Amino acid sequence: PVKPTGQAVGLYMEVGSRTGPIPDGRFGGEAADDGGISPYSGTDKKGPTAALRSVSKVQKNQKANLLNQRLSVPIMRSKHGFDIWHAYMDTWHDLNIDHVQFNVVSTEEMKAAQREPEKHQDLIVRVSGFS
Repeated sequence: PVKPTGQAVGLYMEVGSRTGPIPDGRFGGEAADDGGISPYSGTDKKGPTAALRSVSKVQKNQKANLLNQRLSVPIMRSKHGFDIWHAYMDTWHDLNIDHVQFNVVSTEEMKAAQREPEKHQDLIVRVSGFS
């Protein structure tokens, strides 16, 4: 059975390079999940709150592992974005999860910043806690 475990920040690349394909569609050699308890990229199809609920079911001593989530830019920047984020954080707290990191940056904005970094000097890119 698959069990979450503590890991170094960049270990997901090493583990992925030595792991064959798995039933969820991940090809052999691709990076694994980007945190000790994070969903693999593209597998959290029911949204960030469902991922929180899933993490809450894991043993207490495993919940402090890295949990990285990407929140929807249009939703977070909407009129009710703060209220939605606040409810998400209330859920995180109520489920007694120790740790969560999240980004609110669209793929388009990231690619634009790569092309023209001078136009995106206020963009902070965080990967596994490093900015």
